[in-house]
Amino acid sequence: MGISGRKERITPETWTVIEAKSKRLKESLKVKRLVRKDKRNHLDELTSAAEKAAADNQHGALYRITTP
Repeated sequence: MGISGRKERITPETWTVIEAKSKRLKESLKVKRLVRKDKRNHLDELTSAAEKAAADNQHGALYRITTP
């Protein structure tokens, strides 16, 4: 085994590429996680607004909130 558990048959250039790909993957997953969080927050806001409109008997506002 090489440095820090690396296999000797893999060249340092290959390890550089592997590490770069790993970093991009982590960044991509972070972006996806943040987008899901934003979508969840948006839907929570719409739900709260729809519940308030329904409780206040505002049918027009409820229609505008629930239709695209």
